[in-house]
Amino acid sequence: MKRTILIVVILVLVIGGWYGYRLYSEKNPDLKDRKPDVSTDAAAMILAFDRDSSAASKQFINKIVEVKGNISKVDTSGVIALGTAGEMSTVECTMDKRHKEDYVQVKEGEQVSIKGRVTGFKSETMLDINLGTTVEMNFCTVQNHK
Repeated sequence: MKRTILIVVILVLVIGGWYGYRLYSEKNPDLKDRKPDVSTDAAAMILAFDRDSSAASKQFINKIVEVKGNISKVDTSGVIALGTAGEMSTVECTMDKRHKEDYVQVKEGEQVSIKGRVTGFKSETMLDINLGTTVEMNFCTVQNHK
């Protein structure tokens, strides 16, 4: 009886360890050459989340989206924010480090097209006043810029 319990415990530990290792070592997808599910511009995506976040979530979340817009901020950590100057709402694109040579060339104020996976959004309100919406994208790559 003790031997059977010991074998089951060891088997569970081995399978759990193997599964954990697989998840830990899994590669992130390279979206540079993948076809986008949706193409839009930054202002339209932000407006969609402001108007109806539930419908926008179904349309954009976990989809590969190509978004066009003006760069409002470039962060040294590899985040590019798309939006209108003076607006609090942005599309924040966390860039894919495998394509660093593409995104280190862009500058604030330039128009750019970025492709990535939309992972979520945050809408900030205070006293029923919208303080801005942030749409978050990951594994982003620069498609072109002017």
